[in-house]
Amino acid sequence: MIIRRGMGAGVFEPAGERSRTACAGSLKNVGSVRAWLGLSGLLILWLDSGEAFSADTVALRSHSGQFLVRGLRMTATPAAPAPDSPVTYVRLDPALLAVSCERIKAALLDELAMKDHWRGRISIFLHPVEKDHEPIVVTSSHYTDGWNYRLEIPDQVNEERLVKSIVEVVLMELANRNARSRPAELPLWLTEGFSGHLRATALSSFTLEPETRVLRKQRGLDPLNRARERLRTHVPLTLNELSWPSEEQLSEEQLETYQSCAQLFVGELLRLSEGRACWREMLAHLAENLNWQTAFLSAFRPYFQRLIDVDKWWSLHVVHFTGQGLSSVWIEKESWTQLDDILITPVQVRLSSAELPLTTQAKLQSILAEWDFQRQRPVMLQKLNQLAALRLRTSQDSSGLVEDYRQTIHTYLQKRSKAASARKAKISPAEKFIVNDAIRRLDHLDQLRETSRQQTRIPAAQLTTSH
Repeated sequence: MIIRRGMGAGVFEPAGERSRTACAGSLKNVGSVRAWLGLSGLLILWLDSGEAFSADTVALRSHSGQFLVRGLRMTATPAAPAPDSPVTYVRLDPALLAVSCERIKAALLDELAMKDHWRGRISIFLHPVEKDHEPIVVTSSHYTDGWNYRLEIPDQVNEERLVKSIVEVVLMELANRNARSRPAELPLWLTEGFSGHLRATALSSFTLEPETRVLRKQRGLDPLNRARERLRTHVPLTLNELSWPSEEQLSEEQLETYQSCAQLFVGELLRLSEGRACWREMLAHLAENLNWQTAFLSAFRPYFQRLIDVDKWWSLHVVHFTGQGLSSVWIEKESWTQLDDILITPVQVRLSSAELPLTTQAKLQSILAEWDFQRQRPVMLQKLNQLAALRLRTSQDSSGLVEDYRQTIHTYLQKRSKAASARKAKISPAEKFIVNDAIRRLDHLDQLRETSRQQTRIPAAQLTTSH
């Protein structure tokens, strides 16, 4: 269990029992602590003279200066025996933990394409373990110059739970940089999703114990394989269940299903063409909103206008990911209707300043030819997302055409972004060529779409029912 205490707001929020058995060998690395510390150069050892320490207690500050770890030296005899439990525990060494915190933070920042400009200090206090499933306590404190954080961790702890707590406190530090007295609201799926994604990718060879070696390093593994197998045998959660899980869904028996859904949800959002930029935007403004939903929709506006759009997107990705629900593929007529709706954009036009605007429908070709790039870009990004979702459920006859439309828009955005002119009033010849080429391709696809529609249309005579 991870307990979060918001001292600035006077809130004590239990986050639920989230420990479970870690896969053997899932967080391993090559070499001993001495070799790793010698190569990494990430740690500066220092003694805080302001507090009294026993002979076996050390205080260490990490390379960036953000993390301060205090605890017993690894050579000291543990104050309590390791709990008799099936859960995989590791005994934490303060030196290795300080380096580990920096590596976890670096992996998260790299995933978000962010540089390390930390503001809030994070103090970690290791204490002798007393019981099985002992909670990790995360406390946030607000001062006049910003936020600081404190983690109280037993010196023998489940590996997965510790990584999750470090990911959580780093996300809290990112989200609270612009917060005042009220801390940002971090949804549970955000912490579970990012920690699961990092453990399966950048931290797949991570270790928390010294003198540990990897016997075999596997390559080419699917980071979502574990989540895929889980969701093929367990019902995936809806967006509402992911946002507001029940106690049963966070129980020891059902927790892995929640974690798998959270990992998939975060991973698919990261895969969006502007996904990382959207995540940075959300974290930067999370504390300014009363709930995370408002910050999420504002940051991911190029892809989702409403939560119902997120819900539809998530449902389609779950179907595609698990390979289930193929019977729900739309019939041909519905496929064409959905494609038509995507390729037409409602716009308002004023014939004169004295008249009310009229609503009309614009083709993609008109948007490319008449709108400036900064205005058309969010519209085209939304079309990309809608076409990707449609391709998962459309009929076999039209799925290829849907992908051709998606690829045409994707190629256009890539080329246009690279060739974007600094001049706002007039586009360059290179940009004109890119626009005209995209329009030509879209005209060709429109012709193919109409031909395919005519070929698959059911004759009226076949629809007549005889009595």
